[in-house]
Amino acid sequence: MKISKIISYGILLAAVYVIFNSFVIDLILQSYGTCTKAYIYAETSPGRTAPNFKYKFYVGNNDYYGLIGKEYGLKIGDSTCIVYWAKMPYKNRPCGYFEGKKIKCDCTK
Repeated sequence: MKISKIISYGILLAAVYVIFNSFVIDLILQSYGTCTKAYIYAETSPGRTAPNFKYKFYVGNNDYYGLIGKEYGLKIGDSTCIVYWAKMPYKNRPCGYFEGKKIKCDCTK
């Protein structure tokens, strides 16, 4: 009986983690995100997923990274606008991810 409770708690924690990392982070980024330019520096190797590009941006003296799909028409060396959470810059998304949704982001400034 104890093992089934441990498994149940594990599944519950995994579900909370997934919800936090997708839905909640998206809401935080839309409302409180900070925009900056990121630079495409490499391509991921195709494996279980379609190939993507890796991007890098700087906050303070630290480097942070993310992935962006090829559907955005970018190439290595290009820059793109991303939005990140100032409290956790490793939580970031390309601005194009929020297309059609209101987001306080303008990387042209």
